[in-house]
Amino acid sequence: PTSGEHAIPEVRGALPSDVEGISRLVFSIYGLSYVHENFYRPAWIAEQIADGSLLSTVAVVDGEVVGHHGLLSDQPRVAFESGVGVVHPIWQGIGVASSLAGLAVERAYQAGIPAIVARAVLIHPYSQRAEHAAGIRITGLLVGGVPIGVYGATKRGTTLLSYLPLTPHEHAVSIPSRYRAQLTAAFQNLGVEIAAADVNFVRAEFGALPALEVHLGDDLGSNGTCNITLGGWDDDARAKLIDTMRDAVRAKSDIVYCDVDLSSLTTPQLDEIVDLLRTYDFFYAGLVVYGRAGHDHLRMQAVLAPIDTIEVTDLVLDSDFAREVRQFVLSDHDQFSHLL
Repeated sequence: PTSGEHAIPEVRGALPSDVEGISRLVFSIYGLSYVHENFYRPAWIAEQIADGSLLSTVAVVDGEVVGHHGLLSDQPRVAFESGVGVVHPIWQGIGVASSLAGLAVERAYQAGIPAIVARAVLIHPYSQRAEHAAGIRITGLLVGGVPIGVYGATKRGTTLLSYLPLTPHEHAVSIPSRYRAQLTAAFQNLGVEIAAADVNFVRAEFGALPALEVHLGDDLGSNGTCNITLGGWDDDARAKLIDTMRDAVRAKSDIVYCDVDLSSLTTPQLDEIVDLLRTYDFFYAGLVVYGRAGHDHLRMQAVLAPIDTIEVTDLVLDSDFAREVRQFVLSDHDQFSHLL
């Protein structure tokens, strides 16, 4: 595409005729190195848009897609991931990215999406500023969540975890003792009021969901991570959790995240789970809202890759709250605390 003196990109929801242009845009910027390889496949994009798993917003000039912002999810009642935010270099610096993000938020409201989750990279401040301008607020820090090679990095990158709740209401949760201050501050940063969880009611609603689920990779592709979701706690769940952590080591996962349900577990159960996870080198990551089944979760993380392959020192943090989150997250792990 070429810029014109008076050309103004049209920002709108993607049409079926845009999907090839979205793939061309991703290729023009990243070659074949983009972490979400499905965005090189126009047919996949069209399928995801059609079934509601992808809310795609584009900037178009003379029929050519010059910018894109995506919201992705494959589960009901959960937050949609903000990602695949790309603008052709010719059209950067004139507010296209902000316009895309703003319209994406409006469309998410209209679609009844409960929340947006974003993971800003920390190699520059621009994505953090765009997210903050859109109302997205920080709830955690994901150490090593970005694979080596993304954006040319020679180490696994660290990202912020941030959310924008779109359906404001009181969240009923239990809070583990060790992380009470941090989780309360995260809820406050989101502007979300909390109340005590009615665990028996939630367990009845929880129904057939398994107490423990495991998923390799994330919404943006397989990337050396193992993701555990824990919603129940008894002897069987404890044994399965320990087995899963050992399996992650055998599978040579670099990072393991464990999301612990704050709605279906009591504070004593959460305290026991936190203590167990910490014996396996897990440490605090942050607050997940509208996770599995629409529940809020404590996210803990374990770094299995060599520490010197993880970038945690050369981070660009654009707010005092982000710096406070980094300070606590790294202080919660013996091998990272000396870097503060």
